[in-house]
Order: sequence, then structure tokens, then C-alpha cells
Amino acid sequence: MIPYDDDAGGWCEGYAAAIDRINALSPEMVTIGALRASTRGLATAAKKNDRPTDLFDFLSEKDPSGFKYRVPFEKQVEMYRFALNRLDRTKIVSALCKEDVSVWKAIGLDFAGCHCLLGGSRVPGEIISTPSFLSVAKADRNGENES
Repeated sequence: MIPYDDDAGGWCEGYAAAIDRINALSPEMVTIGALRASTRGLATAAKKNDRPTDLFDFLSEKDPSGFKYRVPFEKQVEMYRFALNRLDRTKIVSALCKEDVSVWKAIGLDFAGCHCLLGGSRVPGEIISTPSFLSVAKADRNGENES
């Protein structure tokens, strides 16, 4: 997802239409993700190949893990909440794609690691070794993150 603006009303309207189509298809699982990049190399390559680069202007900060440039945290949370509220979660399992545990917690999803496959998978070491994951895990053990 990207928080774009356009003549048709912007990201809310665009994603609402896409999510409505997803709901109509009723897949078992939907994994939601936002624009991210490890380096500014993608923007450089786009420019070098006469491609638009304005897309990369949305990447204004590093994620809590320090691995990727991301859309600002609060905007990510806003977009994900919008998508999850519109998604028919009575029929569709929802998850986030390669997001730090702090994002999962902020939108109210139980962190289950990267699980693009319905059966799930192990949590990648690069995620569980980050300070934000360790602090959330410690708080969960101490009962500080009870919803």
C-alpha cells in the first residue's frame, strides 16, 4: 500500500474498491504490505531507466528494525487499519507482509511472523532479534501488553 493522492479521491477510495473485490472473491488469506526498500537504489535505478521516481518520496523513514525505508509509521498504521476494517475478517484470515512486530501490535493483530502461507512459518531471525520485538516480547511475558 502507498498513501497516494489522485483525481479519483486517493488511496482510501482506491483501496476500498480493491478490498471490496477481494471480499467478493473470498480467499482464505490476505497478506497486506506497504511500500518498502532496503536502500535508495530502486529510485536511482528508476531514474537511470527514465522511470518515474515520485513513488519513492513516500519512503521517509527507516522501520523500527532499521532494515527498510518505509512509509511513516503512523501512515502505515492508518492504511492497515483501514484495510483490515474493510476486509471481511469473518471469512478471510489477515496478516501483514514483512512488518515489524510494533506495527502488528499498533493495529491490533497478534504477531505471528511472516506467514504468507496459510499454515504459517517460523519468525525470521532478523525480526526477532530487533530491539522492538524483544521489548514487545518481554512486555507480553510480563503482562504489560494485554488488550
